[in-house]
Amino acid sequence: MIQTIKKGLFLTLLLSSFSIQAQVKKGLKFVEKKQYDKAILAFEKDLSNPKEQAAAEFSLAQIYGNPKIAQADLEKGYNFANQALATAAKVDEATKKKLNERKMGLMSMRSLRDKIVVAALDKATKENTSAAYNDFLRIYKDLSKPQQQKAHNNRNQAAFNEAKAAKTSIAMEDFWRLYAESCVTYSPELYKIAEKELLEAYIRQNSWSSFTDFASRYPENVYVKDKDAAVKMQLSADKNTITSYRSFLEAYPTSPFAKIATDSIHSHTLQSANLENFDYFVRTFPNYPNNSDIWNGLYKLFCQTSTCPADFYKSYPNAPKNLK
Repeated sequence: MIQTIKKGLFLTLLLSSFSIQAQVKKGLKFVEKKQYDKAILAFEKDLSNPKEQAAAEFSLAQIYGNPKIAQADLEKGYNFANQALATAAKVDEATKKKLNERKMGLMSMRSLRDKIVVAALDKATKENTSAAYNDFLRIYKDLSKPQQQKAHNNRNQAAFNEAKAAKTSIAMEDFWRLYAESCVTYSPELYKIAEKELLEAYIRQNSWSSFTDFASRYPENVYVKDKDAAVKMQLSADKNTITSYRSFLEAYPTSPFAKIATDSIHSHTLQSANLENFDYFVRTFPNYPNNSDIWNGLYKLFCQTSTCPADFYKSYPNAPKNLK
């Protein structure tokens, strides 16, 4: 009687073992039929099976890491890929051989993890928000140097654009607090732009009379370090005329404030409807970015007293073509 019971128990355990080991194979058949929900359930049943755990984790990573299917969850896929790698590193040689034969070895696992990271970065790039990039950087740690550069630089740019769109000093100061250090490493050109925008946002909200307070808050800011130019810039800004900014540029042509003075002249020129101001600007700042508004304004003013377009292009041979 006891022997019969033992044989029955052994047979039950043996059948159970076969059933468990069959789950990965069953799941792979479901994958072939694109029945991913059923495949997931089958793979999950083998997560506690030491012989099939790595294969089950790898298979789940393949499903969740596939952005083309409805069941995709890249974070889950990435986590399962890492779990599969950790599990496969500990299995015996026979199981390693079996995994390799099924094209589920360590190299395949690393390759899958890399593909999931690429898909996740593409997803963050399409969303193009600081939150999306921050989530990416929080979750995915196995990044190549180009991926790190791209993710950090894009995040910094997105965060800067969001802060600038908010049009408040607080938003720009928050950007600076959170991302200035990252900009030094990954976005040096953006760092220079952000230094200027930080000052301008602060001045817009508090006026030039608050520059001393700004200097105490941001002593390393490039605009703070040039104290003489800062004082003269304050005086120019108090007068707030094209003449005052031109005088500043003549005295401090290489100062960091030169860009602010030039931008101020640009703004005043557009508002002036004065031919001489427009003429001065295009001749003095021929490489000013996004200069089409100045050229269009100059063309309209010039054509009020001269024959256009012939006379205009004789006077300004480097002007954009087809101005109206």
